Amino acid sequence: MARKTEKEEKKTVFTRESLLTLKPEPRECVVKGYEQYGTFFVRQITSGERLRLSLLLDDGQPVENAYEKAVILGICDEQGVPLFTDADMAELKNLPMDLVQGMGIAVMRCNTIDVDEIEILKGN
Repeated sequence: MARKTEKEEKKTVFTRESLLTLKPEPRECVVKGYEQYGTFFVRQITSGERLRLSLLLDDGQPVENAYEKAVILGICDEQGVPLFTDADMAELKNLPMDLVQGMGIAVMRCNTIDVDEIEILKGN
């Protein structure tokens, strides 16, 4: 058995500073059936944005808006800058549902939000 190097044995320990400056890289995704249009990027939403999403889902609007809201919060460019704002809701609603749903599910999965959790968030 090969001996581990000093670098391999050294473990990274989070510090307050390293955690507070953590900026995860956006993840590249594709929606099946829309590959010809290219890929898109999903950023990790913050804890505050996660709360915002749960509050938005509990505002009395139809639950189908959950995918559009997830797209607004999580779809970004390669640098992690969001592509959409709340003002884009009407335009997002005019896109094919399977595309919006696919992007919304990608945002939820990349942020470890269980797709089934939408119903739970809606009910709270």
